[in-house]
Amino acid sequence: MTQEHIVRCWLRADCLPAGAAVHLRALHADHHQPNTPAMATDVESMTVALMRLSLHSALLPSARSTEVSRVVTGWLNAGRDVHVIEDTVHVALKG
Repeated sequence: MTQEHIVRCWLRADCLPAGAAVHLRALHADHHQPNTPAMATDVESMTVALMRLSLHSALLPSARSTEVSRVVTGWLNAGRDVHVIEDTVHVALKG
């Protein structure tokens, strides 16, 4: 995991002090765009990491790297997908 991955996680978690978050968001302005080189790099890095772990076979049995890549892209874009957000809210409200 690179330093940039960690920064993107912090930005996504929205857990930084406001001043730091503003500065880091400016440096990583492309981070919310699903088709930017930065997102493609994140997807590739996470896919390679998952393919090396036994977690891969538990989460995605018999999946090839292209399928894992699609799943990772879905995970990274879930915060912008209205349907995923609605499903998550429904699950959370059901308790």
